[in-house]
Amino acid sequence: MRFEFSTLWLRRLPFCLGALAMLSFFPGCTKRQTLVEAGDHDQILHIGNGTEPQELDPDIVTGVQEYHIIMSLLEGLVTEDPVDLHPVPGVAERWDISPDRKVYTFHLRANAKWSNGPVSRDLLNSACHRMPRLEMQTITPM
Repeated sequence: MRFEFSTLWLRRLPFCLGALAMLSFFPGCTKRQTLVEAGDHDQILHIGNGTEPQELDPDIVTGVQEYHIIMSLLEGLVTEDPVDLHPVPGVAERWDISPDRKVYTFHLRANAKWSNGPVSRDLLNSACHRMPRLEMQTITPM
């Protein structure tokens, strides 16, 4: 029996290694997903704040970093138009003002939601009445 050693694979080896190297570079040529795109997909809010927030209770925060986070997370009854800053509907789809301008009636959007369920008139009312109680608790006698 005669054994012959073929060198055909040696001639094809550079071609195969070159093709393998080219294929390994293609995944790096695709567009990488940005943090914004990943956050939109995974429902994660990425904020580059300078320091750790001390508090995230909107009624008692005083820091700028906390304010930026809260404004990204919460929506008010009205918000401002980004172009000229006039009031536009937020959680309220519209509002009425009494003739003496002392009573404001907000009509809530039907699809308005908290993170744990629908927004109700009672929840918003209790949130508005909570702030003065907190102010009274934080006043320290001199």
